[in-house]
Amino acid sequence: MNHSAPLSRTALRAASAIGAVITLIGVVLIGVMVVAWQPLSAAPAWVVTLTGVVLVTGIVSTVIFSTTLARRQRR
Repeated sequence: MNHSAPLSRTALRAASAIGAVITLIGVVLIGVMVVAWQPLSAAPAWVVTLTGVVLVTGIVSTVIFSTTLARRQRR
């Protein structure tokens, strides 16, 4: 049973925007890797891992909050 109050539409919009910014940071990290390390296999493993985590976190959070916001607006 969840006793917490649901997030407001403004909070959902803000969270979705933050997710989009996190995704953009992941895309920038990919660009940096492409420019800095040729071939990409020369990139340190921690940079590749960090980029993947940032990108996936941004995409997942954006989708979750955007979907929640869309469902909230239909009610």
